[in-house]
Amino acid sequence: MKTSLFLLTLLLFLLSPPHFIQAKGKKALLIGINEYRTPGTSGEWRNLEGAINDVEAIYSILTSKYGFQDNHIQKLITPKTTTKQALKAALKQLSEQTEQDDIIFIYYAGHGAQVRNSLFFESDQKHETIVPSDGNKGVNYYLLDTELNAYLHQIMDKGGRLTVIFDSCNSGSVSRSTLTHADFSPRVAPTYSVDLKMPFSKTRSLAERGALVISAAQDYEQAGEVFDPTTQQTRGAFTFALSYALLSSNNRESVLNLFKRVASILEYQTGPLQNPVLEANTDRLQKPLLDFGDAVKEYGIMVSVLKGDDPNHIILGGGYSIGLQPGSEISYIRPNGVSSKLIVTSDIGLVQAKAKVVHGPTVPTGTLLPVNSWNAQGNNILNLYLPPSSFSGQDLRSLFLTFSEAAKSGVKLDYDTRLSSPEILLNFNGNHWELSGQLGRHATLRKSFTAQELLQAMGSVGSLQQTLSVNIPYPKDLYDDLMTAFKEKANIRIVNTPSAAHYQVYGGVDYSGPQSLLAYTWTNIKYKGEGVLTRSALPLHSDWHVLNTEGNLATQMIEDAAKISNIISWLGLASPPDQDHFPYRLSLQNMATNEMLEKGNIYEGYSYRLVLHQDATLYPYWNKSNRFLYIFSISNQGDFHLIFPEISSTENTINRIGLDPATGRYKSIIDLNTPIQVHPPFGTDHLILLTSNRPITDLSVFNQRGFGSYRNIIENKWSIQQASFTSSSEQ
Repeated sequence: MKTSLFLLTLLLFLLSPPHFIQAKGKKALLIGINEYRTPGTSGEWRNLEGAINDVEAIYSILTSKYGFQDNHIQKLITPKTTTKQALKAALKQLSEQTEQDDIIFIYYAGHGAQVRNSLFFESDQKHETIVPSDGNKGVNYYLLDTELNAYLHQIMDKGGRLTVIFDSCNSGSVSRSTLTHADFSPRVAPTYSVDLKMPFSKTRSLAERGALVISAAQDYEQAGEVFDPTTQQTRGAFTFALSYALLSSNNRESVLNLFKRVASILEYQTGPLQNPVLEANTDRLQKPLLDFGDAVKEYGIMVSVLKGDDPNHIILGGGYSIGLQPGSEISYIRPNGVSSKLIVTSDIGLVQAKAKVVHGPTVPTGTLLPVNSWNAQGNNILNLYLPPSSFSGQDLRSLFLTFSEAAKSGVKLDYDTRLSSPEILLNFNGNHWELSGQLGRHATLRKSFTAQELLQAMGSVGSLQQTLSVNIPYPKDLYDDLMTAFKEKANIRIVNTPSAAHYQVYGGVDYSGPQSLLAYTWTNIKYKGEGVLTRSALPLHSDWHVLNTEGNLATQMIEDAAKISNIISWLGLASPPDQDHFPYRLSLQNMATNEMLEKGNIYEGYSYRLVLHQDATLYPYWNKSNRFLYIFSISNQGDFHLIFPEISSTENTINRIGLDPATGRYKSIIDLNTPIQVHPPFGTDHLILLTSNRPITDLSVFNQRGFGSYRNIIENKWSIQQASFTSSSEQ
């Protein structure tokens, strides 16, 4: 009797779902599956060697580095605890035990696969799956992405803060397989010729809800195992890179910077054989991996080292897409104070660049480096005009009080001299003030003058009833700060005359607060009033920033200049010779008339959709090499907006030219499922299509807040197309 009871208890334990102790805080579910083939059999199914090693490595990092308690981590690594039913039971129980603000971490290492479903909403009509230990029984034993996501959404519904990592094949849309690489072992689950023919409703993505999902490979790629000579263990290539990056990073490093380093380490190991996928919203990208506080602040553009063993041939994980140019300088200071300086060479592409160390030792693979100097060329340089200034901030405040006193005497003041034909213009020439009237009369004033002296001078050149237009100088401290800052930015150049500049600094008055304050902006040299330059690619002016005692005016002006410089850099970037003959063009299709527009005018009241259409002259020469696609817009307010592949996600899995499932051929017109409605405010927007043979890791380069104050070895297998559309109210 006792023996029978013991066996029954053991059986119930083995069949029961894993138990999570109820506690608010951090909970983890770690799944690693090595055994797929039934013992004593052979055939298509191949066991893995590194999945359980991966789980043990992640477990060690969670407990030693991230404060997870052992009794809040469940490891599922045996064949009996990793069947489909056991995994579903574990996920169900985890979702039930999730409490508000719990940090939930789920990790999977094992086989992945794709399953066809002709009624599925995804364009490739395939489910990405993870393959449980009993997956050898058939496709019905695979765990579909839709089944898995249902449990993950339940965790989100309970208020869990979710992070999910998949180290498996085809995991880029969820989901390990063969790599044709000498150092890798194949990880491939057999493909069943089955069509599920099951309809599913499309749901909101996990990333949009705030979850973080990281996958080892794109949904069409395979992920592999590599032998680690240090530990004498087989590991998943992605998890090996992830472990290395985590162990060498600050706990509070942002997800985006961590991912850049993981991708660099992985590429160094595998080459271009697998590209990891990061899916998260903008806010989550800036948080640490397993903490929702603030990440360590990184200033400026950071670029990762893909290969750092040869100081003369450093490969960087960034190129033109992050603003690098030949001659850009990059610095690195180690914790022990030893520094290195790198220079980007002429060998540069869209997402990679070659550099060499010109000072100090080489830098290790996976290091994240700040770009501290740029070297834009030709039309990619922003030219600024800064007339010298001798006024202190206190001088200007006193001057403004004088103008206010004159206004009380009836003087009409206009602080915008950019408009044509001012009635009386007051301008400082470097030594004294000059007044110019419309009849050619002139008068002068000292640098510091009284309201009464101003009234007398106005009377000598015109009438006190005329409007006085004042060109407000800016403080000398601002001039000094800007000159110093722009010496370090080779993509911004100070010129000696206004005619050679794109922008100049301009002073005015901000009336938006409880009291009027002096304010400054960068103004387009060709500016002639609001709305005049709606067809210009460049903003009319930047935001206005007030002169205050906090001393942050220079910082704000420098940041605005950098935004304008970004616009000029993108609009001046030209494609390399395209030997692949990529045959698709970016267009807007009028949904009423089906007319295709590659540029020109679009009108209020019409609806358009963003499409790629095939160029029949190029298609016969296309070598069918696939590209990652990125489409973003630049408005004449300076706003950058990522339109495709995802606006609210950095996911890189749907931005490829795919075959039509019905015909097996490439479509002549590809609908990017991005409807566009034309509405006020009107202006000129540039749409830019980038194609690249490698994914762009940091999609934040395609997003920039513009200026709202006036309008509410390196492979050069990439290309850029630009299309300009001017919107208006009527045809």
